[in-house]
Amino acid sequence: MTHVHVPGAPPTRRDRAAAAARALGRRKRRLHAALARFVARQPDRRLERLVGPIVTRMLPFVLRTKFRPAYAVDFDRMDIDACILLNLMRDPGGRRDEFEITLEGRRSRVRRRSPGGRRPDATLTLRLADLVRMLVAATDPLRLASVGRVAMAGDTFLLVRFAAMFGQPTRSVL
Repeated sequence: MTHVHVPGAPPTRRDRAAAAARALGRRKRRLHAALARFVARQPDRRLERLVGPIVTRMLPFVLRTKFRPAYAVDFDRMDIDACILLNLMRDPGGRRDEFEITLEGRRSRVRRRSPGGRRPDATLTLRLADLVRMLVAATDPLRLASVGRVAMAGDTFLLVRFAAMFGQPTRSVL
């Protein structure tokens, strides 16, 4: 049976639930936009100090949960078997956190890079603060690359596909 709303009739439980869901969606979008604006205005050092330790600990979990297997294919729709090295730079001349992202059979494994690990097919190097900005959609990955804040080496296809594979906004080529 389809639901028909009669103008002037009192709202039903379904009407109230639908209105509440729409209101919640609007609040979530406004909150996300406010968070993105806040993060975009923060200096690198402050972001790295405030949320850096949390991001580096949670990054493997976040990337595993955001992984979209449908995007882990090449142009011929064959599964990608590759390793991406993600270098997160902290203070200039300071510490570097390295993560190894292995793609095999439409599955991903993310872990801290160990010495003597698999040779990466592609390497992505960026500041930890820029990664935080990307995670909250405060900046576009292509914009960071165009101004030289992201260094890319290796298989270009993997790097272009990276954002889509891990559920990031893909407004541009990424």
